[in-house]
Amino acid sequence: MQFKVKGILSYPHLFTPRSVNPGDDPKFSASILLRKGDPQIQQVQQIIATEKANGWPNGFPYNGKEFMKDGAVAFPNNVAMHNYMIISSNAKADSKPHLVDAHMQPVMNQSDAFAGAVVWAALNSFTYNQPVNKGVGCGLNGIMLTGEEGELGRLDGRPTVECMFGDVAAGGAPSPAAPMAPAAPAAPAAPPAAPVHQMTAAANGLTREQYHAAGWSDEQLIQNGLMLPPNGVAPSFA
Repeated sequence: MQFKVKGILSYPHLFTPRSVNPGDDPKFSASILLRKGDPQIQQVQQIIATEKANGWPNGFPYNGKEFMKDGAVAFPNNVAMHNYMIISSNAKADSKPHLVDAHMQPVMNQSDAFAGAVVWAALNSFTYNQPVNKGVGCGLNGIMLTGEEGELGRLDGRPTVECMFGDVAAGGAPSPAAPMAPAAPAAPAAPPAAPVHQMTAAANGLTREQYHAAGWSDEQLIQNGLMLPPNGVAPSFA
């Protein structure tokens, strides 16, 4: 069943297919976040219910899977996801999804399709009924970028151009003709650089500062696999 939703792009793999688990076929994929209360959620739930009724008229399997999940269940330790439903979609490696901008022009720059962007996603539902793998899946046909950034900001943690250069763009830098101020005394030597805190993929694109604001400590982030320790080597908690 073909359908479209508008939401926040997450975990985009739209240029190169990848394998989620070793041995799996590589696929293009994307998740779409819908804020709880969005009327689109009810429409998607109806699509899933119809697929389940058509595919299993005698009852959906107890272990059957659905392509839309509650963010609070899927990511119990990620507070930001608790307000969203998450649609997971994918496409086979030989069926690359379309990726266009708001003017229907192909998007060639991978950085334009960043996690956190607001998009329209063209999707299709289907059933699969294998001996140990049953459920309702979601095919990814295409993504249209709207040019907007979602309410969660950039989920990939990268700063925006405005954030980086807004203070010096369009005449923000001092004029060369301005009188030169007296030279300031030499500053003392800078202290050693603070360690770089690198978030892992499990953090779903959220920054260390965002987790700190939610009450997480660095030790908790490292222990839960959401952030690498300062030396950049993933710890083992076996």
